Amino acid sequence: MFGQHRKVGPNFNPEVGFLERTDCICNYLDVTFKPRPKLRGVRELNFEGFIFYAPDTRHVLQTQEWQNTFRIEFNNGSYSDDDIVDVFTQRLIEPFNIYKNTFIPVGEYHWTRHQFTYGSPQDRRVMVSFFERFGTYYNGHLNEARVRATYRANERLSFNFVRNGIAVLGRQLLGGIRLIQDKILVFSLYHAFYVAPDGHCEHSSCNCKYSLAMELSR
Repeated sequence: MFGQHRKVGPNFNPEVGFLERTDCICNYLDVTFKPRPKLRGVRELNFEGFIFYAPDTRHVLQTQEWQNTFRIEFNNGSYSDDDIVDVFTQRLIEPFNIYKNTFIPVGEYHWTRHQFTYGSPQDRRVMVSFFERFGTYYNGHLNEARVRATYRANERLSFNFVRNGIAVLGRQLLGGIRLIQDKILVFSLYHAFYVAPDGHCEHSSCNCKYSLAMELSR
């Protein structure tokens, strides 16, 4: 369990360093429970919940977030990391420039997001991981997804394929503007090398990366 309470006045000047925000009564509470049940193949379960509540010094709510997360780790290295629910409240006191000439208007916004992550066993030649986060976002919807696949040819050579950066804002946001329209497919090949102190090269080396970006159809 971890808790924090901070009060920062509206005219506070940190002089040196970075201050996340001023004019804030910032309250944070996080509770985590990590049992290790006697379940076949399971190393650990993880249950976490936190709340962040941050009104200004006049007690007007500016930011709030609460989240419930479930994680599981298996003995073979596979895992799942899932945000069952992630609920936000944010008050914008000035327009938010979210992308190029696109602004989210002043107002109070409430949205809810969810996340699912899975990684396959790490002791195999082929490993795959999936990530998806979806739900509402300000006054629209935002969906994100990522797929990563790795093939280990041997202890020195591996192939890494990533399909990343799929994020589309839903039609309700700002009159139907789609802000991100790219599918990105990345192919990577890595081969480590080591040079002995006497100058003899123990292994050959190769490090290549090829990237291809494709635009989503409208």
